[in-house]
Amino acid sequence: MTSTATLPPAIGTADALKLAMRKMPSPVALVSTTDPTTGKHAGLAVTAFLPVCMEPPSMLVCVNRSASAYPMLERVDTYCINILGASQSDRLAAFADPTRRDERFAGEHWQGRHGTVCLVSALANLFCRKVSAPSSFGTHSLLIGEVFDVALAEYGQPALWYDGGMVPLDLTKID
Repeated sequence: MTSTATLPPAIGTADALKLAMRKMPSPVALVSTTDPTTGKHAGLAVTAFLPVCMEPPSMLVCVNRSASAYPMLERVDTYCINILGASQSDRLAAFADPTRRDERFAGEHWQGRHGTVCLVSALANLFCRKVSAPSSFGTHSLLIGEVFDVALAEYGQPALWYDGGMVPLDLTKID
């Protein structure tokens, strides 16, 4: 059977990839760290993170080198991947908007642990120790960290980043 559908007009590859990635649901996390000499915190929102392997337990995070948190992430040995839930869009907004940097680590949402800082209300906190220098490709660096501790929330509704916004994942519809 022959399809009568046609492909839409071609657009630039980079623009097309951005549009295509908006159609791919992704988990969303805040990567946070603390400078051991100054005690200053830094962090950023990410959707490009995934487990590398379970032995040893490790995670990969893709970070744009123009992000304000990148210089500190490049220097420090430990960081935390804080996996966000559906109720945390306000936390995400503070990290996504450069004009709200002073709000990122404000309040009682954050707690120091293992020489870094973690979001206590996250669905999960993955404490990582860098295993090597970041590897660069294009505008981003790939950070690989060995997971040495995990904190899991007892409850919480997961969320995904989809089409430019955070959407809740309705687990009641999963058989």
